[in-house]
Amino acid sequence: MYGHSRQRGLNNVVERALLFISLFLFSAPVWGSPFHLNTTLLSQVRQNDKNETEIPLNGYLGMGLRRPDGRFSGESDMRFFRDLDRSLDDYDLYQTVLHVRPRESFQIDFGRQFLNPGFSTGIIDGLQLTLNPTENFRIGTYGGIPRRVEEGDFHHHDQLLSGLFLDWQNGSGFQARLSTAWQKNDWGETDLGRNDEIRVGSSLSYLFSGSMRPLISGLVEYETGSKTLETGTLGVDMAPFSIVSIGIEGNYFNANRESTRRSILSLFSEGELITGRFSSNWILIKNFLDLTQSYSYQWMEVREADHRRAHLLEIGFPFSLENLELDFGPQYSFAKSFGGDVHGIRFFVYKTLLKKGYGELSFDYATYDKITSDNDSAFSTIVWTGYEFPHNLRLSIGGEYNRNNLLERDVRGSLKLEYRYGSIL
Repeated sequence: MYGHSRQRGLNNVVERALLFISLFLFSAPVWGSPFHLNTTLLSQVRQNDKNETEIPLNGYLGMGLRRPDGRFSGESDMRFFRDLDRSLDDYDLYQTVLHVRPRESFQIDFGRQFLNPGFSTGIIDGLQLTLNPTENFRIGTYGGIPRRVEEGDFHHHDQLLSGLFLDWQNGSGFQARLSTAWQKNDWGETDLGRNDEIRVGSSLSYLFSGSMRPLISGLVEYETGSKTLETGTLGVDMAPFSIVSIGIEGNYFNANRESTRRSILSLFSEGELITGRFSSNWILIKNFLDLTQSYSYQWMEVREADHRRAHLLEIGFPFSLENLELDFGPQYSFAKSFGGDVHGIRFFVYKTLLKKGYGELSFDYATYDKITSDNDSAFSTIVWTGYEFPHNLRLSIGGEYNRNNLLERDVRGSLKLEYRYGSIL
């Protein structure tokens, strides 16, 4: 408990320091640089499952600047939360990162930043160095403390994330990346297999020329400590005809179940997870009617020698009336797994109003049968309307009604205010 409180206190200190840096550095008058600002305020009135009235107010703030010579730039994104009725507060700092480019071929990224090193995307408080010795080759290294801002996340003690990646492209459709990453979950533990994670991975993609222009992509990730092949994917996207586009993909997933760092896959399975997906889009009537289709298959070993299968099918018919600036259409979905079956129907309407306004309406209805015999139906309807005023100010008002076996009546009213200033392009 003491270690967790100390870690949380350190997080708060770091967040306050990064917030102060962002407010100082992202002052356009100080730097005389192109500046952009994005803000969104979203408020609701609703009742929770304890019949308490909630009036949550979420505020999102994003800002950035870029020097005209391109040698310095930065971004910061954060969320503020306040429940006006229950006096609850929360704050998340997603990123405050500075990009320094002392030379055209070398960049330094410092601060809290989003990281996509070739494995899962995350957030670290740390440093990333990137070198471009040639136009087609890039090498990068990074290191820092992983951060997670989601409430209720079960990873609290990650101590270090570092790694190296190499990127190469030939300028004619081929791209490749080699990656390695080391994650130290707890400095007090010395068991390499249970505490440390050392991954190596590679991703490849190639875009063919020609009328079909098929794109082939693949990814492999291997965890050396537990000798586990964690990820293997292969996908193909193509357009064999002008009216048809097709996507096919297969995926393999596994996890080290001896690790002290839990994962979603290790919580719900004892073995591999294999999935496949086929999707397509058909232009039935040009600029009027399409057919969208997606089918997914899943095979999972939930317990030793106990394999379960799942299916998900989605079919939609989106209509578009360009002269009326109207989009609408129905969609059907079906899911079958070892937990039960679900049939769902959705219908949406989107209409442009007065050139700068919009109206949006959607209905969702589903019936489900569970292995627990807790069978029922669920219904949801959402409506939004908004208008963009001069100077990039947009005001939207929405309402929502939900009903299922847990919520006899869930009614929500929403108000959203958005403002965008400047550009960082």
